[in-house]
Parts: sequence; C-alpha cells; structure tokens
Amino acid sequence: MTVRSSVRSKLVAAGAAVLTTAGCALLVSLGAGEAGGAVRPARTLGREGPPRFVAVVQGAGGRQSLGLFSAATGARVKRLGSFGMAFTDNGLAVTPTDSAVFFTLIPRHGESLKLVRLDVASGRRTVVARGQQPAVDNAGTRLAFMTGRGRVQVRDLHSKARRELNIGRLLGFEIDPLNSMLVWLADEQSLVMLPAEPAIPVSVARTPTSGSRHRCRPEKTRWPIVFIHVPRDGAKLTARCRTVRSTAADPAPQPAGGTVLAASPTDPSAVWIASFNGPSSTIQQVGPTGPAHRVATLGRGVLPEAIDRASRHILYISGHPPALWEATIDGSRLTHRHRLVAHSRFATAAW
Repeated sequence: MTVRSSVRSKLVAAGAAVLTTAGCALLVSLGAGEAGGAVRPARTLGREGPPRFVAVVQGAGGRQSLGLFSAATGARVKRLGSFGMAFTDNGLAVTPTDSAVFFTLIPRHGESLKLVRLDVASGRRTVVARGQQPAVDNAGTRLAFMTGRGRVQVRDLHSKARRELNIGRLLGFEIDPLNSMLVWLADEQSLVMLPAEPAIPVSVARTPTSGSRHRCRPEKTRWPIVFIHVPRDGAKLTARCRTVRSTAADPAPQPAGGTVLAASPTDPSAVWIASFNGPSSTIQQVGPTGPAHRVATLGRGVLPEAIDRASRHILYISGHPPALWEATIDGSRLTHRHRLVAHSRFATAAW
C-alpha cells in the first residue's frame, strides 16, 4: 500500500528547514497547536479568523497524537487521541462547527485505508468507509472522499445516502486515489479534484466516457483539474475536466504534498491552489473555464498546510528550525504573520 510521501525536503532548496516525520502523519485546522517550543505573545485574530484548528503532532518514537489547538497562541486546547503510527497524511477534515474530525488510518488487515470519524466531545471513533481525502461541505451535511477504486463518493451525513462517480473513467488515465485532492467550492454544489498520477500503475478503468477524448491527460506544459457537480436534489454526480497551462513562474502543483486547495472567496465556481513552487510559494485561482491566474505570492520557503473556509487565513511551515506560522491573506500577499510554535512537530494541517 502506498501512502502520501512528504515533500518537506523541498524546503531545503528554498533555504528553509526540513520537517522530518517518521511514517505518515496529518494536521487539520480546528484549534490551537501543541507547544513545541517558545511561542510569541498571543495576538487577537480578525473577526473572520477561525479560533481553533486540529492537528496531528509527531511525538517520541514516531507516535502521533491528534489535538485541538488555538490559532492565537499555538497552545493545545484539547487532546483528541493518540493512534501510534497508524495515521497517514492522505486527508484530514473538520466539520464547520468543530464537532467532528475525519482522518485516515492504516488498517491492521487489508490494503485500503480506513476513513474514520472522531466525535470531538466524546472522543468516540467510527469507521466511515474504506477511503481517503475527506472533505466536508460548509453546511456540515455532506462528506466527499476518494475510494480505493478511483471513484469520488459523496455521502449525506444525516440520511447516509451516497453517490459515486468514476473519475478514472472520465479522465481516461490512471489516477492515484490516495493522493488526489478534494475540496468543496463556495457555491455548495461543486467539488474540485486535483488528480494525482500513481507512482506505481494501479488497476483503474481506462475507457473514457463519451466526449472526453483523453483531453485531460497531463502533459509537459499542461495539468488536469476536475470540476464535479453535486446536485442538491440527490441527482447523480457529473463532472468535466479541463487542463491548465503551466509556466516557469507557476508550475503544475504537486498533489502528493506541499499543495493546499481552498474555495475562492471571490468566485464561487473557482478554486484556490496554494502550492510550494520552489523559491516562492503562490496561490493560483482556477475556474471551470478561462485562464488560471496568480492571486497571491506567499513568499520564499513557505510550505502551505491549511487555508480556512473563508480563504482568509493560512497555516504554513517556514524557517530554520521549522516553525508553524499563521497569517492573513490580504490581497496578493500575507500580512499579520504570527509564529505559533517554534521547533514545530506538527506534521500537517487543515481548518
């Protein structure tokens, strides 16, 4: 079984430190982080700033713990559990009310990852499905995730009704369901998937649907992205794929790590893609049609970890030794940069 590999080693080339992890780990934004060193005095976040985030912290011997952290101080607010070395960084999501966390675990038996729901109040854990890359909509009523068969499934969290779409068949090429990324858009009727190609070929249907004509195959100067329509009335899922031209300044994002997806705050049908692009990380906006364009430059040596639901605040790793930072996305740049934890042991993050 292949799990997502870390790209934090890329920070070395950018002049920042490497955050080393034993095994695979995950960080989600729900609260403040566990203090791993000196922390600057707390500052008050703007009204739109989420007060908490959820994170997985790397402990002694490679053991990983899940916690709820303060986005103002980086201090741990609540310990949510410890799961040894079973965590993987193949998706972590939090409901809008911070009531539940979804993450993936390596199973004791079998090859498919377990998608688990943890109730924040009680600590109760429930296996939802065999799958990865969870994404919860802004209403907190629908969960989307990738299955091991290269399909996207959308599940109603109340009625348990489910819908699936075979993305591999749509694209006409093999995809890696472990590392392909999902995010809900602001229109609440759309998902975006950033497909990843498998490092090792896997068995996925190769026959494209009528009309696809393999137009979404990744090429040297173009990369694919999928827009999935999720009707509110429970009708079947549909999708369209487009390719985006890559340039030296804005190369293709790498879904295997160093990339974060978020809903665009200015266009409800578009997605933000924050990615580590070597010397300077950037955010690009991509819609279902039209050219992609850069909306922000994050700076040198910035490894994006999570963007909040309002696409207003970002968590990222930077510095030497690596530290966890929070900042406001203000126009085309980051402002109010705030170091939460020095000598960070956070593995990954999400709001």
